[in-house]
Amino acid sequence: MTLLESMSLAIPAVVTDVGGNPEVVRDGQSGLVVQSGNEELFAGAMMRLQSSSELRHQLGLGAEQRFREKFSVTAMAEHYRALYHQVTV
Repeated sequence: MTLLESMSLAIPAVVTDVGGNPEVVRDGQSGLVVQSGNEELFAGAMMRLQSSSELRHQLGLGAEQRFREKFSVTAMAEHYRALYHQVTV
């Protein structure tokens, strides 16, 4: 939930490629995704994000847009409505 909450506030994240992270965060579009277990890559991605306000802004806007389109209450309700319609028709 923390990842989605930050995305809803236009805060980009650096995540590893485990679990649902790559499904939620699109690398270079709504945050940065790095290989799990590679601390050097993770630290580099954090430094990249920290040192560039332009990158933070761009990825933040992408994160907020992705949240609205895929994970907001409105989007989730529409996904469920479409699924229910699909299985009942």
